Amino acid sequence: WYKTSNRLASRFEFRAPMPPLIPSVDDTYDVRRLNEHAAAQVAIAQAIRCRRCCAKVSLSVAEQHRCHRNQPTFELFF
Repeated sequence: WYKTSNRLASRFEFRAPMPPLIPSVDDTYDVRRLNEHAAAQVAIAQAIRCRRCCAKVSLSVAEQHRCHRNQPTFELFF
């Protein structure tokens, strides 16, 4: 992830995965909560935003992303 994000950093905005900050009272780990946190962080880290057109794209298809011209849609009534 870090290698890909460094290569695409000029065109896309990334959010790095956050380490788990789940408190433990008795030094045990709740594996279910850790897995939920990891799944949420992966989803956030894989969705990146183009700096030019503000489109959200997946990290896997970011290199093939082509920006479209941002033209407002409007209708003409006669």
